[in-house]
Amino acid sequence: ALVKKGGLSGPVAVLNLGPVDLIRKPFNAAQVTARIDTQLKLKRLSDDLRRLSRIDGLTGLANDRAFDEALARELLRAAEARQAVSLVLLEVDFFQSFEALYDRKATDACLASVGEALLQSARRPGDLVARVGRDRFAMVLPDTSSNDALHVANRGLRAVESLDIGHQGSAVSRHVTCSAGVACLDA
Repeated sequence: ALVKKGGLSGPVAVLNLGPVDLIRKPFNAAQVTARIDTQLKLKRLSDDLRRLSRIDGLTGLANDRAFDEALARELLRAAEARQAVSLVLLEVDFFQSFEALYDRKATDACLASVGEALLQSARRPGDLVARVGRDRFAMVLPDTSSNDALHVANRGLRAVESLDIGHQGSAVSRHVTCSAGVACLDA
């Protein structure tokens, strides 16, 4: 039956109720198949766009938007489950000096390598590594005590140092290093 709404009837009234498409009887198999294919394609594109809106284009890590959502979700989950959750914040040391000394290609490669090293340091599937600023990264570590978070942070710092990316503008090392801070909400 066709719906009457605000004086409208027929397909317009039905589409105003929310569906994205309408197929009238009698069905034409080729038309139904084409419309289903179109809707599946739109769904895939929408999913891809949603996923890409949460990924940092340079590093492939989660971006600050995904980080904010994950942290809020994990803090709530940790409070409800009475479990710990830890946060590690990392910053590339003297990155402004690095940018001043090296070209854009080198700075982008440096950040991508740092991001990959940190991703390898957070080994559990539920851990999130995100780029949250030009030279800043964060790790959300669900069900992780402060002591365990310190181990993850130190593993990340060692991984970045082992990249051995030269940095002539650093006041602390001849290669790229990071500084880190750890915060924990204990159960």
